[in-house]
Amino acid sequence: MEVVGQSEDNTGEKPVEVLGDSGDSSYENLQYLEERAIEGYIPDQRMESLRKGTSQHPEFHESRFRYDQVENHSICPMGRFLPYQGLSKRPGKPEIRIYRCADGPECGRKSEGRRAAYRTISLDPR
Repeated sequence: MEVVGQSEDNTGEKPVEVLGDSGDSSYENLQYLEERAIEGYIPDQRMESLRKGTSQHPEFHESRFRYDQVENHSICPMGRFLPYQGLSKRPGKPEIRIYRCADGPECGRKSEGRRAAYRTISLDPR
């Protein structure tokens, strides 16, 4: 986090805690703070949209999906299973696990919040 580095340069001291807004919420920033043993108080961007009521379909927010680690599938808020489909590779970043709803076109909520035929979610391993 650039601002933390600037603060250290200006004061000559490492901060113990930092406060940020949801724009500072990223894995890279959180990892930076963790590596330096700095306590960060930063709201998650997606959870912030839920809190503010700006999420288009809050009932299908990723926080509403459950992950079953033993069976390696996710379960949507409608109780439908999203089996593991594979990995998505990203340059310079960890692979993302992809889960896709088996009911796809038959889902009664298909038209809400998605353009694709199947509801898909991804899990970042970090």
